Amino acid sequence: MGAPPSGSRPAGARLRRAGDLAVGLAVCGYLIAALVGLPLFEDGSLYLFVIATEHAPELPNLRLSGTLPQLPAVAAFALGADLPVGRLVFSAGYAAVPLITLVGCWWLLRRRSPALLLLVLPTFVGLQLNFSGVSELLSGLYLTWPLLLGMLLSPERRWVMAAAILWGPLLLLLHPLAFVFCFGLGLVAWLLCRPGAGRIGAGCRTAWRRIGLWLAANGLARLLWTAYGLNEYERGRLNPSSALNYVLGETVAQHVLVALVALATLLTAGTLYRAREPAGGRRSLPVIPWLMLLSACWVGAEFILGRGIVLKSAVTVAVGLVGMAAVTLVALRAGSDRAPAPEAVPSTALRLTGVALLVLALAKSAAWWTGTRGLQDIVASADTPCIDFAGDRPYSLQ
Repeated sequence: MGAPPSGSRPAGARLRRAGDLAVGLAVCGYLIAALVGLPLFEDGSLYLFVIATEHAPELPNLRLSGTLPQLPAVAAFALGADLPVGRLVFSAGYAAVPLITLVGCWWLLRRRSPALLLLVLPTFVGLQLNFSGVSELLSGLYLTWPLLLGMLLSPERRWVMAAAILWGPLLLLLHPLAFVFCFGLGLVAWLLCRPGAGRIGAGCRTAWRRIGLWLAANGLARLLWTAYGLNEYERGRLNPSSALNYVLGETVAQHVLVALVALATLLTAGTLYRAREPAGGRRSLPVIPWLMLLSACWVGAEFILGRGIVLKSAVTVAVGLVGMAAVTLVALRAGSDRAPAPEAVPSTALRLTGVALLVLALAKSAAWWTGTRGLQDIVASADTPCIDFAGDRPYSLQ
């Protein structure tokens, strides 16, 4: 993608400033979540306990790549860190996954195609419905985003090719459903090799054909492993009731937010896909970002009240895949002539999306801090060795 025409530069500058603000707000949300220890929710606490007592990573269901965010905490405890420091390092390691990937996405988009951020950022908003900070499936989605954008915007860069080669086994060893990401990236690599898909040389096309085969091979290996090598825990998740519990959210507010994220993604994709001229599709999304922000406030209020708190909602991953497909279509449509017109995306939409992400991150952090602080106070003040435990005692955040 080349630089936009000179007439669109003021709009591009506004969009870049709006993107800077939106990504900055998201970074603040992730940092606060790390400070209060939000990644310790459910499985994260077990992982920290194992690391603190054994000074070794906890291997979740043979998902070797899933131990990478644990390594800083392992090193910290091995060097003699006390529990508060080790806990902070552990939380920072897992919070760094969405933080670094979002910043990496914006670094790739900021100069060349800032309008595409409005196809990326809503995915990160939707993923805030999940309280799990250690999910390998969510990490797979996060990790796929920057590589996908690198392949679409800078396919001729050697570091992008090297990252694509590395990402194959990384995803293979990450999650049973990671074959979806491998096959998707392999398909994008094949699309880059089509005649007229972009201004890349013959040698680059040959390299991407081979990389595409490599990614597809890793996806096939993961698919076979998933089909024939599931353990008892993973087979249990195939039970219809268990699977349904992992697919959807729990409240009407969460369903509304997911629907708005998907709608915003599709409308933005349609606008950018048709925006061949700078004026095309201008101001087509004046209401959806406001509704998304209002629904985020609604969901956040429920979190603070202890309602709708779920470990993981797989529908947010499905919406993320829709966003990836939309980015691919728009980027390939623009080709190498120029980036999508900045005027097609209102800068206010980016700011509101960033605020929505921050609201959800702060609400989750407040709910977690309130719940854990209440539990600590009850434990400290108890006169007996046992504490009565119920759905609403010591706190409804279970």
